[in-house]
Amino acid sequence: MGKLLLVDDEEEFLDSLRASLETAGFDVLTAPNAFEALRIIKNIKEPIDCVLTDYRMPEMRGDELAFAIKHNTGIPVVIMTGDNSVSAEVLFKAGISGVINKPFDAEHFIEFLRNNDLQVEVSKQRKFLRQKVNQASQRIQLTNGRDTVEGDILNMSNGGIGVCLDRAMEPMSTLQFILQIDGVEVKGYMHCRWRAMLGERLNAGFEFDSLTKKSLSNNSDFIKWVTINQAS
Repeated sequence: MGKLLLVDDEEEFLDSLRASLETAGFDVLTAPNAFEALRIIKNIKEPIDCVLTDYRMPEMRGDELAFAIKHNTGIPVVIMTGDNSVSAEVLFKAGISGVINKPFDAEHFIEFLRNNDLQVEVSKQRKFLRQKVNQASQRIQLTNGRDTVEGDILNMSNGGIGVCLDRAMEPMSTLQFILQIDGVEVKGYMHCRWRAMLGERLNAGFEFDSLTKKSLSNNSDFIKWVTINQAS
């Protein structure tokens, strides 16, 4: 299983990228700064296969973190940056294994690994998700008010849902969903938190809005369905 450590002081980006990579089958750890990243590397029992770190962070830049990691371990370090003014020469002198432009998702990262000959395995989770999509019997309908798309449910909790869409849809920041549970229609609204292309289909994770969460917490059919699927 490929274990990644993501280091970035932007919490929203960190959460989004983590969700995308986990869906693709990576085992992901996160750190909000370089010092926490070094602490994790020092104390973790299982080896980390790759560190992805932002370049511009308070207290310690990404190239400085890369130098500290490479000085003590053999872990490859990839710099994440959206700043075109960053000197590639300076970065590679620090011992980095590559530079990937922000923003990116799991699909871009897997292609990056392939192009840069970095050996980070993807776990069986990705294969399992694909199998689950192919065998899925639970469908969901999503609409943004102008367009409607259907998809397969990957997972669901009281707080949100993971979906594999038949095709992409824009915008998809806030969507209404409709699904059938034992012949009962369940619907509400949710906000997109991450998305990642896997093959030709789009996987996305959503968080129910506050009113929908409250409504679903009183829906016995929904609660029963979630409990059964979590147990399985």
